[in-house]
Amino acid sequence: MTTPRIVEVDPLAPPPPRIIENGYVPRVTTPRPKGVHTKHLTELERFRVRTLYYDAKLSRGRIRQITGYSVSQIKTAIQEGEQM
Repeated sequence: MTTPRIVEVDPLAPPPPRIIENGYVPRVTTPRPKGVHTKHLTELERFRVRTLYYDAKLSRGRIRQITGYSVSQIKTAIQEGEQM
């Protein structure tokens, strides 16, 4: 039997990008059920979105493909950066 390997995780390192195959993003056609919400992004996740938008010059659609965040999460993160 092999012993489990302990992996150190840097809490400040961003998660690896999620790339959606062939640019296909399934669309939700039904309204969101009452009481179900999208999660708020952490400060680090919002920083990552702003970096991709301002520094890497990526479009909001491309950021959505890479990160898997919703359109409103990306929009909010960018708008928050403009207020700073």
